[in-house]
Amino acid sequence: MVLKKQTDITRCISLKKPRRRVKGIFFGFGLSLFIANPLFATDTTVAAGNTLDNFTTSTSSTTDNVHIYGTTNNLTVEYYDKAYVYDGGISNKTNLVGYSYLYVKEGGTANQTKLSGSSAYMYVENGGTANNTSVNYGKMYVDGGLAETTTVGVYDGTEGYLYVKNGGIVNNTKVVNGTLYVENGGTANTVTIDGKDTRYYDHAYLNVSNGGTAKNVTLVDSYSHLTTTAGAIVDGLTIKNNNSDLNISTDATITNATQNGVAVGIVDKVATGFTLNNGSTLNVEAEGQAKDIKIGGGTLTIKSQGEADNVKITSGTLNVNENASASNITSTGGIINNQKGTIDNLSLTSDSDFSFTNDATVINATQQGKTVQIKDG
Repeated sequence: MVLKKQTDITRCISLKKPRRRVKGIFFGFGLSLFIANPLFATDTTVAAGNTLDNFTTSTSSTTDNVHIYGTTNNLTVEYYDKAYVYDGGISNKTNLVGYSYLYVKEGGTANQTKLSGSSAYMYVENGGTANNTSVNYGKMYVDGGLAETTTVGVYDGTEGYLYVKNGGIVNNTKVVNGTLYVENGGTANTVTIDGKDTRYYDHAYLNVSNGGTAKNVTLVDSYSHLTTTAGAIVDGLTIKNNNSDLNISTDATITNATQNGVAVGIVDKVATGFTLNNGSTLNVEAEGQAKDIKIGGGTLTIKSQGEADNVKITSGTLNVNENASASNITSTGGIINNQKGTIDNLSLTSDSDFSFTNDATVINATQQGKTVQIKDG
């Protein structure tokens, strides 16, 4: 808190708050302060070597800034207020309420921070460290910094969001209701995606985009979701059952992976072994391939110049787009859409629903044992 003598202030207000102690320093808040207008910011500085305990920023329309070079314990940052943890500074058990902000700068450390407001924001910058953070609500950005042991969201409650990018690293992250975004240059190590079937139907998401890397990922149940885009890397993936929601592409890379105990993966644009249930999608991009795929309520889309081989459909959808090809397809249910593509060796039952355009190609096909084909229109 920047203090000046009464004689130095020509326009001032008195906050008339009780005296609070910073170890080694007394702040008499009954003194008249720097503020000349309620819209101006009030600054509280905790110097290196000093400790501030149980401090709450103002709930008024002013913006309070807390600058931490020493240590704070049980700091509450209220609406529109901001706290900064600088090199050598430590914040312990900070609570972010409403529109509040915490910035962890290079060399700063934040321990046991809790984001409680829907518009609470925490930024862990390059060289900053956050330990044991609870993103119960709001958003946390690890932009070049390090986050150890983070929980995102609350079961049967609120959603949180965690973003990692630009050299940022998050280790030991659990998402229970909300989303972890691993973006360009970001790395997430040891991730558990564990939504629950509660009265709020909590869903947990992992989105890995171009340039992002996620390692040692576990999808627990049908309320766990994984999305990858082109250029994403997932190394070490355990999908505990076939009902987790996948939205994946052959332009991503998935290695050292299992789904319900079966080896799966995407390497060099070739996707192998996946079961697509519960609305899951697999997109086979140009020059990509999908092999040994089971569709049981999800969707496999083969795009132009893509290929698929050995696909079994019990429910869900197979889309074969223009200039795409599929071979060795068995359908006992579900839908097959062939839009100017080629299907070779197709077996249909009476429970199969199909839609073929006249300029599609279907050869070596049977329906309930009878030979059928579409060729040359």
